[in-house]
Amino acid sequence: MKTRLGARALEVALLGALFGGCTEDAPAPKTANDMAAADAGALDGAVAGDGAVVADDGAAPDLGPEPDLGPLVDAATPPPEPVAVETRLGAFATAAGFANQVTCQVLDAQGEVIEGFDTRYEVRPDAGWRTDADRPDELVGEVAGRYDVTCTAPALGLRDGTPERWDVLPGDPARLVAEISPPTVLAGEPAQARCSGTDALGNPVDVDAAQVVLSPANAGVAVDGRAVVVTTSGRYGVGCRLAGVESTVDTILNVRPGLPAELSAGLRPEREVYPLGVVVGYPALVTDIYGNPVEDAELAWTIEPELPGFGEARYLAATEGRYTVSVAVQGEVHEDRVLEAADEFVVDGGGPAIQCEDPVDGSMLTVAPGARGTLRVRVNDQLGIEAVSVDGVAARPDGAGVYVADVSHRFGLNAHDVVARDAAGNETSTFCSWSAAPRYVGENAAFPDGVVLHLSQAAVDDGAPDNPLTSLTDLVRRVVNSAGLVTTIDAALSAQNPIVPNDCRVRVPIIGSCLVRFGATYSSMSVGGPNAVSAQLVNGGLRVSLTVRNLTINGRATGTITPSFRVNVDSIRVVVTFDISLRNGQPDVRVRRTDEITVGRIDLDLPGTIGDLFDGVVDLIFGAFEGLVRDEVSNAINGFLRSEVDALLSDVLSNLDLASLGAAFQIPALFGGDPVALSFGLAFSAMNANAQRLRIGIAASVNGPNRRPGQTAGVAVPPGPAAIELDPDGTLGAAVHVVLLNQALHRLWRAGVFDIGDAGALLGDLPEGVSLSLDIGLPPMVQGLEGDPGVELSLGPATGALTYPGLFDEPLHVRLAARAEATVALEQGNTLAFGGIRITDLKVAFDVPMTPEARAGLEADLRRIIQAIIDSALNEALPDLPIPDFALPDALTAYGVPRGTRLGLRAPTLSGSPSHLTLDGRFGQ
Repeated sequence: MKTRLGARALEVALLGALFGGCTEDAPAPKTANDMAAADAGALDGAVAGDGAVVADDGAAPDLGPEPDLGPLVDAATPPPEPVAVETRLGAFATAAGFANQVTCQVLDAQGEVIEGFDTRYEVRPDAGWRTDADRPDELVGEVAGRYDVTCTAPALGLRDGTPERWDVLPGDPARLVAEISPPTVLAGEPAQARCSGTDALGNPVDVDAAQVVLSPANAGVAVDGRAVVVTTSGRYGVGCRLAGVESTVDTILNVRPGLPAELSAGLRPEREVYPLGVVVGYPALVTDIYGNPVEDAELAWTIEPELPGFGEARYLAATEGRYTVSVAVQGEVHEDRVLEAADEFVVDGGGPAIQCEDPVDGSMLTVAPGARGTLRVRVNDQLGIEAVSVDGVAARPDGAGVYVADVSHRFGLNAHDVVARDAAGNETSTFCSWSAAPRYVGENAAFPDGVVLHLSQAAVDDGAPDNPLTSLTDLVRRVVNSAGLVTTIDAALSAQNPIVPNDCRVRVPIIGSCLVRFGATYSSMSVGGPNAVSAQLVNGGLRVSLTVRNLTINGRATGTITPSFRVNVDSIRVVVTFDISLRNGQPDVRVRRTDEITVGRIDLDLPGTIGDLFDGVVDLIFGAFEGLVRDEVSNAINGFLRSEVDALLSDVLSNLDLASLGAAFQIPALFGGDPVALSFGLAFSAMNANAQRLRIGIAASVNGPNRRPGQTAGVAVPPGPAAIELDPDGTLGAAVHVVLLNQALHRLWRAGVFDIGDAGALLGDLPEGVSLSLDIGLPPMVQGLEGDPGVELSLGPATGALTYPGLFDEPLHVRLAARAEATVALEQGNTLAFGGIRITDLKVAFDVPMTPEARAGLEADLRRIIQAIIDSALNEALPDLPIPDFALPDALTAYGVPRGTRLGLRAPTLSGSPSHLTLDGRFGQ
């Protein structure tokens, strides 16, 4: 059975050892002065009134006459004399913002610590650090540098002659600032980025590992270290990014087009023969060597023979004849190139001349689908007009030569048949067409929330286990169960040594020398686990709970004896809420608050050699280490959770792989043309959370070559909401706005893909020599269909020349416009497959009269050709849906995550609406 020896008994025993020679058989004689000084309780003998020692058996030895010793004196030694003061630091170097323990000790000549004296310390320089009122013995460095700490005992006139050196090191990077020089460049010119950083307290830190990023990301952006070259004109955000750094200051790089290098121009509306009274346009497009439009290029137009001008690059077809219109770039050009373009056209006055006046043929209107409007046409004929009809319904006259019909606007192509008959019975037929949309976005503009990701609560945390990875919190589990947590706690505890100062706890009575010295230091620690992590979405962020279980803290006594002991902690629970948002266009995760810190049962496991040392030793150790657990260990776990989750989620969310989706992709050669390189421009547009989901919005644009001149209203936005909230059945949902398909089609149109040299070759079964060249005058556009996923596509108006040996001696001029529907399915992940294509409306106009039988035969062939064009446009020209994955950082390989691991949408299903294609699946590897 373990017994405990009281302090008083220990003193008596030690005194007996000091005075030695006493045994039961022959007790050593003691003087009265010795007795008085001992004060150790009753002894075996008693002192007689005259000072003689009386033995227990009553027999007193004959000692002879007692000498005169004079008065009794105090035999105690004088108190120890303080001769020095010593400075001790918990750590010789700490990071800025971290505490360092200062201990000042007064020493005697033997180097023993003397208690009870007031001590102070000085720090030089006297600025750049602080102390907290509730912890005056802790220094917190704020400005990195060297400091000298000196302890003093003012009342004793003592000062440590050898101050302790304390180095305050910069903390981890907390703020990054990006600079770019020069801030404005021409496309293709280099710029140099610079990244600088500070810790949370403003100390400069090394950020050589920071990466330079540009937003939006596209194929025209090249970053090599700090060197930046951009070939796509526009305005770019330039930032520096480093894992765990949440505060960034970005800058702007303006990229302007270079010198004119290419010129293209074309007739509008696109015809080879124009009736009298029509306005013929000849818009031009000037680009630099990278295909960027040079909008301020100086242009000069000429026309031979002359026609009346109708504004810049527009002419009134007032006289029959053949005309040549040309345009040339003036001023400085790339490599002194000669940039000119020219086209011929014919003005012919046969039959009634029909001009689509309002809306103008081939125009693009901003109007809501279903809105009512009017179509105004101007009809001229020297013999007079007998009748005009629109879609088979008589149009009403509205002034000289003007006829009006009521129409209803539709999204996309609007085409209406117009037939005019003069007084002699001559008929002319054509159609008037325009495109309509409720709104447009600029050709080069990014559409906010063009792609939306919806991470449900289960995608954020679906519980243990963490293999395979099926939620973001699985990554947190890997981190908190790693050695990093133990290392963090160990560093925090080591900086607090000594936990209990090594002081004299028991002194020898009378003599005053130290009998028992005792202190305690932290040695090591371990976490037995299993640790538990959970995360819950909240409004504006994420609440993360970490429970660390079965902590063992090992300590060692210092002083008279040096055995080890152990402190066991059942659990420590820390709950922290993080805000999740966008800052400077990048995902930003930062701590909102610590919601809870709960410490479980704490037990102290002491060996008997310590427990029996002196009264209060157990309380002393337990109190010190309990405070250590509740303060330093809890704070270390809290700090670990705050910093690691912040860094991890910021890194993972920032690694949503927009860059790879922004890489150039090749559209294969279509309709006999050349391949076209396109790229997505992608940038974050929104990031927010509520209790049900984490929503990530991505702004999208499509980049590509500019080869086709002319102005458009922009990229058509289908009717419906610009952004939607998803409610997926799976853990991850995604929505792609149909405007992305229109951006791709618009860019392909601008690249000249829809200038088709021989559309007839698409069929392969037409008679020999039959060919159809087509020039589609407006960008194709699509909208989604309600119900089953599908799209409706508008194509046209288009002009062309039909060569048909045996039917026509000369090429037949034709105009076309069509609407078609198709179903949509997913193949191989995010690849769209269009099927069931059918033309729902086809308008055809020829420049010569023909029999109904001939017209029907030609229309049948044209219908098949248009269907083949639409099939190629949908299935070969459109890119995969840009649904990004999370490319996990390589740093996670330290936690067992294989390099190259990606998390994203898996096994998706597809549904649709007029404005969006929606995907529903699971989140995982």
